[in-house]
Amino acid sequence: MKKLKHITSIIAAVTIFCSVPVLAADTEQIQSAWSLYSMGLFSGTGMNEDGTPVFELDSKITRAQTVALIVRLMGKTSEAEGGDWTTTFTDLPNWAESYIGYAYTVGYASGISSTKFDPDSEVSANQFCAFILRALGYSESKGDFTYDNALSFANEKGIANASYENFTRGDAAEISYNALTQQIKGSSYTLYDTLLNSGIISETENTFAGTNEITVSKTSTNEMTAEEIYEKCSPAVFYIEVYNSEGKAIQLGSGFFINSDGTAVTNYHVLDGGSSAKITLSDSGKAYNVLGIYDYDVERDIALIKIDGNGFSYLETADSDDIKAGATVYAIGSPLGLSNTISQGIISNTNRIIGGQDFIQTSAAISNGSSGGALINTNGEVIGITSGEAAQSTSAGTVTGQNLNLAIAINYIDSMKKSSLTSLKEVYEKENKVNAEIAVSADNIELEQGRYTTVTVKCSADAKAYLTGSLSNAGVASARFTRTADGATLLVTGINTGSTQINLKMKTADGTVVAEKTIKVTVK
Repeated sequence: MKKLKHITSIIAAVTIFCSVPVLAADTEQIQSAWSLYSMGLFSGTGMNEDGTPVFELDSKITRAQTVALIVRLMGKTSEAEGGDWTTTFTDLPNWAESYIGYAYTVGYASGISSTKFDPDSEVSANQFCAFILRALGYSESKGDFTYDNALSFANEKGIANASYENFTRGDAAEISYNALTQQIKGSSYTLYDTLLNSGIISETENTFAGTNEITVSKTSTNEMTAEEIYEKCSPAVFYIEVYNSEGKAIQLGSGFFINSDGTAVTNYHVLDGGSSAKITLSDSGKAYNVLGIYDYDVERDIALIKIDGNGFSYLETADSDDIKAGATVYAIGSPLGLSNTISQGIISNTNRIIGGQDFIQTSAAISNGSSGGALINTNGEVIGITSGEAAQSTSAGTVTGQNLNLAIAINYIDSMKKSSLTSLKEVYEKENKVNAEIAVSADNIELEQGRYTTVTVKCSADAKAYLTGSLSNAGVASARFTRTADGATLLVTGINTGSTQINLKMKTADGTVVAEKTIKVTVK
């Protein structure tokens, strides 16, 4: 726990330079505004000649100002300002476009119509508290509160403390200040903790201006329980099903979001062989299409993908270089298709080299279907991408190790580019291109009824493709198909007079034909 003291010198300064409207605000509002301002979370409406901010705490707060404040409190300023957010609103002021665009995209704010946001209209206490509660992880859709009782709910939580008949910027500052010490729903962290832990604010900046002391927990000593980990992280982990060109399900696996805009991570091998894929969220059961792949690394077995949609829950990433053997971790994925299964273990080794690649070795249970899931630390941050079980080839066959599971360090995604999308089918065809050719000793056979002949078939394709054969009319001739090291031998026998043909095809695992040859057969 860490005590943060108010600074009396700042309060003294307030009484010297603030305008009359600011002095109309009460002491708690002034203290709250200065506290938030010192942390970069609350902006003034202008600056005095001496460089100090003008807060106008007795003025009304607008919808645009509210959204900007909420985005800052959530620690999403950089994400909002750095994103390319698209809305249909035509009435946004330039300074607020990025904030409103972000809030609209993630579902924290909406317009009054398809083209109007109404940025300059006044916000009521109830409306403001609804924004604050959402920032703290509470949700109307999950029944935590209703829009109409947001103020009452905030009063119960100790965030607000009045009816606020004349809601002002000062009231908004005080409520926002109170929210910093509130635990985020389903977590032992406060809103202040998350800002400190993410580097949005620093300990040296975090002095609360005023005369009272406030106690805030230190993030470094606040490990989350398994229940809290699951509550926080499972909505960001999904089940993924992959289909071939014929629409047949060929693989299943896991993945997780790393951004609310639908950017997600999974193993490359989960997608390999697929022409399309869809994901299913465990909390809502909603399905979304995979639009394509931004970037991938076959050797590392990582794919950066885009899901069709936005406003998704996502996982924060930690520095996987800092992990230590023995640390508790949790794996969340879909083993055997059982979506959002959580398992607990430890980091067994931070740098296990297998097949020339380095992995995080963990005792957290991983099974088929877990591939592409999240390996999470006790702070609720993803440190790795669960990949599979450690195995060893022996004279008796392949042996799978007990509680020897592998994950790919999350830091490897730092080098991946988020640019244009490529379809799953295009990526598969690029990585699995087969230069196949079928050569036969005879492609036009004439036989007498009851006689037979042999045809040698040679294939130049590698192991990524296989040879198949069929007869168009089995009543005319028969063909016995015997595989050889480089192709096959066909024993062709005439049965009845007529014509038929033998159709030879080279196919990849997903059924794609990469080479074909036809042998005409005539029986006299």
